[in-house]
Amino acid sequence: MTQLQLFAFPSAGANVSLFNGWQSHLPSHVRLKPVGYPGRGAAHRQPIPETLLDLVEQLARDLAPVLTPPFAFFGHSLGATVAFELARKLRRSGGPLPSALVLASRRAPHLPDSYPPVHRMSDAQVIDLLRLLGGTPQAVLADDELLSYFLPIARDDFKLLETHATMIEPALAVPITALCGLSDPRVRPEDMADWREQTTLEFRFETFPGGHFFINTATDAMLRSVDFPQAP
Repeated sequence: MTQLQLFAFPSAGANVSLFNGWQSHLPSHVRLKPVGYPGRGAAHRQPIPETLLDLVEQLARDLAPVLTPPFAFFGHSLGATVAFELARKLRRSGGPLPSALVLASRRAPHLPDSYPPVHRMSDAQVIDLLRLLGGTPQAVLADDELLSYFLPIARDDFKLLETHATMIEPALAVPITALCGLSDPRVRPEDMADWREQTTLEFRFETFPGGHFFINTATDAMLRSVDFPQAP
């Protein structure tokens, strides 16, 4: 059976470790391919992109040799916008499109953001928000040395997202699955359901117990709910 490559894009402040252990929850025909961002983790020596579209352009170049169909994209929060914009970049350049987009914990891109920009908040406010969202280990939030490394990265990631203006383009001819935690303090289920406007093909919407990082607490149920396409 042909393997489906699942390229997974992490949320703000996170890295590929967000997806540790996921392979065991995926169908046998799906091979997980976590994607790190420049300036973070193993790519920390690379410059951090100035805009989200700069990030997408670099990812398109870096991933071009391995974007061989069949493949799909998964994105969480910031990663959902990155995955979506990367699919649109591939369409504009005439490249292969993903077989599916699986997007979690990020409002549909045509909806306005009603929250104050995180990248302009004080360190204390950012820390409070990270506690509220629940995805950052308490050991990091309680350690000043770790915070001095982590907070600038998280702030830069939020800036990429919050300064990005989604261009008006036709909906993608790619099936979209939108996933949401029922108690997410920043993303309402109806905000995720509006992703249906961004596809001309099948749209599925699922909710799960948990908050913004329900992907950590409902991993098995979430991944088993997704209908990952199989190659003929």
